[in-house]
Amino acid sequence: MHRWRSRSHCPHPRLRRIAPGVTPTEIKIGGVFPFSGPASSIGLVGKGVLAYVQLINDRGGINNRKINYIAMDDAYSPPKAVEHIRKLVDSDEVAFIFSHHCQAGAGRSRTQGLLEARERPSALVRQYSLGKALFQARRS
Repeated sequence: MHRWRSRSHCPHPRLRRIAPGVTPTEIKIGGVFPFSGPASSIGLVGKGVLAYVQLINDRGGINNRKINYIAMDDAYSPPKAVEHIRKLVDSDEVAFIFSHHCQAGAGRSRTQGLLEARERPSALVRQYSLGKALFQARRS
């Protein structure tokens, strides 16, 4: 049996598809951010991710694959976040979710459950304020 260096070198088109959202020329990645709504300042993280993806693509992508980063606005609403994650995974067929932000509680558990059920990995970028921790440290 012949083995190719990678699936992208395989001559048969069906076997070239490495994973959902990954082709020989593209990697599809999804993200959900609150670009609008009461926590729209967190959406700046999403704009930073988009800028970095553009920089990677301008330099040739990853292994000659361009990144197609699909960022959606949930307006800091857990039901919208779940809906967007479902669309990204089921309709857009992204390889994984990078940096979705959802309020704590039911919204986060539903999005995580959806990703686990569809066997899609996710990587999160979180930002925290150290102000309270520093204030408590000074008081003790």
